[in-house]
Amino acid sequence: MATAKIQIVVNYSRLGDIEYCEDCVFRKVFPDFVCRLFGRLHRDVNGLRRSVSCREMSGGSLDRFRISGFVGEYRWLSNFWKASVEYEGMVFPTVENTYQAAKVLDREQRHVFKNVKPVEAKRLGSKIRLRDDWEGIKLGIMRHLVRQKFFRHNDLRRLLLGTGDSYIVEENDWGDRYWGAVNGEGENNLGQIIMGVREELRAGKA
Repeated sequence: MATAKIQIVVNYSRLGDIEYCEDCVFRKVFPDFVCRLFGRLHRDVNGLRRSVSCREMSGGSLDRFRISGFVGEYRWLSNFWKASVEYEGMVFPTVENTYQAAKVLDREQRHVFKNVKPVEAKRLGSKIRLRDDWEGIKLGIMRHLVRQKFFRHNDLRRLLLGTGDSYIVEENDWGDRYWGAVNGEGENNLGQIIMGVREELRAGKA
């Protein structure tokens, strides 16, 4: 009986008739079945939740997984990762620091964000008075900064290209459904931007 069920899963994977989800690429076919059978359950591989046994049984034919959450091995996807970027003539240590500084027009205020940790920059950015045009430009600014991060730093460029066709989601538990997703629900704008930059890198755009 068990062997027959395993064969069905493998056949489904080859047909490509799989609905990918956050926890396991086969969850919509046999919820948790394969993982329970092999005693592995769902293993968190540095932020990428998937079933190892499922992939092994498919013969490695599945190359599109969901990177869910910027932790562990994928922490470098986070805007908090140390990677200098520039905005209007000023260089900041991370995308987060730069993004928060861009919320104001006054250069003296922006200097405050240069020498603090990204978590502190985010805290400060949540309290300042926003420039009047912020809501209309924030998405474009984030795209500009994230693009710099991966185009300027060769190590990060290689890491991003190494994610292949993985679907990238900033899954989070702090309620951000604009830049990421919570329990699989959200616009995931940051993830979309990162995947867009990955396509640019593949195309060799400068």
